[in-house]
Amino acid sequence: MRIVITGMLLTACIFSAFAQDIWMPQQKGSFISAEYFAPSLKENPYNIDIHTIVLSGAIELNNGNRFKFDLPIVWYYQPAFTQTLFSGYTYTMPEEKSNGVGNFSFSYEIFRPGTNVSYEIGVRLPMASETQPAPMMGAIADYDRLEMYVPDYLTLNFLINVRKEADNYFLIAHFGPSFLIRTGSSTTGNGLEMLLAGSVQGGIYIQNFSFSMGYSGRFDASDNMDFADRFIHQIGAVASLKVDKFQPNLFIRAPIDKNLEQALNFVYGIGLTYDLQ
Repeated sequence: MRIVITGMLLTACIFSAFAQDIWMPQQKGSFISAEYFAPSLKENPYNIDIHTIVLSGAIELNNGNRFKFDLPIVWYYQPAFTQTLFSGYTYTMPEEKSNGVGNFSFSYEIFRPGTNVSYEIGVRLPMASETQPAPMMGAIADYDRLEMYVPDYLTLNFLINVRKEADNYFLIAHFGPSFLIRTGSSTTGNGLEMLLAGSVQGGIYIQNFSFSMGYSGRFDASDNMDFADRFIHQIGAVASLKVDKFQPNLFIRAPIDKNLEQALNFVYGIGLTYDLQ
């Protein structure tokens, strides 16, 4: 299982996503939120336990534009286990505990007056530890935004956000390039990665309740792999309920990419958003 997870991470991290999370309610104005993620692993003989919390928010300015931020925190645990090899040699792996923060992000979102379009430019600072396994393991639970957990990379994000509402229906889309710039001494991977990311999410409002389904995918524009292998995809759904200024939600997402399907059944999570308006 360790080999499968490691291979999934090394492959999937090439396709690091943009900062915007489509699996949380797309809150307008100023807000703060907390998201919790946990993966359902396809095979887990070592009883690996991974928990991820992402703290995020936005501050709306007088001109209608916004500053946005997020910070992931990861907890990882693996109990001690004993394993016997084909040669008859028996070894014991000690208990492993780890926790740490991922890469902090802040961005500036510019709204185009009279339209449903906004433009976003952001930077994600390389704060994730190279020596602690927790940040990288967090990517298993939150692979939609893998760049939040990769150590020694500075990420620059450029996004176009589109939101269309009509009656009780809404449609949200995000697309744009991301650039990962290596800042550490590691010689693995390229010094600069260019990624093209996109997502679409559609849903309905029923009074204070909303439900939506969506798709996200990304393409590695700077690798020499086969064309089909440069894509990674997932689908998901989210349900939320607006209660005064609070908005709790439940969501689930599942990979439709072979590299991720080897290790994951799905990822489930809960979230809570508070409207600062």
